[in-house]
Amino acid sequence: MNAKTRAALMSLGLAAGLAACSKKAPEQPAPVPSETRSQTSPPPPTPREERTDDSAAERAAAARRAAIEQRIHFEYNQSRLTSEAQQILRAKAEALRVESQVTIRVEGHADERGSDEYNLALSNQRAAEAKRFLVQLGIDGGRIAVAGLGEEQPLDNRSNETAWALNRRAEFRPNRPMADR
Repeated sequence: MNAKTRAALMSLGLAAGLAACSKKAPEQPAPVPSETRSQTSPPPPTPREERTDDSAAERAAAARRAAIEQRIHFEYNQSRLTSEAQQILRAKAEALRVESQVTIRVEGHADERGSDEYNLALSNQRAAEAKRFLVQLGIDGGRIAVAGLGEEQPLDNRSNETAWALNRRAEFRPNRPMADR
C-alpha cells in the first residue's frame, strides 16, 4: 500500500470515527445573567420549605402582635415617656408600619393615689403622649384613638409601690384583626 492510499484510508477512518461519535449532546441552557436571575421567580418551594416559611411568617406576625399590644409604664405623677417607653413605642411603630390596616386604641391608666378627676386627666395625658410619639414616628394619627381610664382598671389591687408602678401605664388595643401572614 502506497503512502497515498494509506493517507486516504486514515482520513476515511478518522472521518468515520468522528461521524460515529458525533451524537449531538443535549443542549445545556446558557447561564442566565445575574440581573435576569433576580427578576425571575424562584422555583416553587418544597412542602418542607413551605412549612418553614409559614411558621416563620406566623412567628413574625406573633412578634408584631406582641409589639403592638405591649404596654408602657410611667413614673409617679408623670405623663412624660421614659426611655424604656420610647423604645417600646419605636418597636410598636415598626410593627404598625407592617400591619398597615390595624388601628389601635391607647388606654391611659393611673394608680389609686390622687382624686378621680386628677387621675382621669393624667391618664388621658399619658394616652395622648403615647399617641403623639407614635405620630412623630410616622404613624397616621387617624389610626390611633386615645382614652383615659383613670384608676378604674388596676392591674394590681394592692396599695403598695409595686402595685402602683404596674398601674401607671398605657395599654394598646388593636381595633382590627392583625394579618397572620
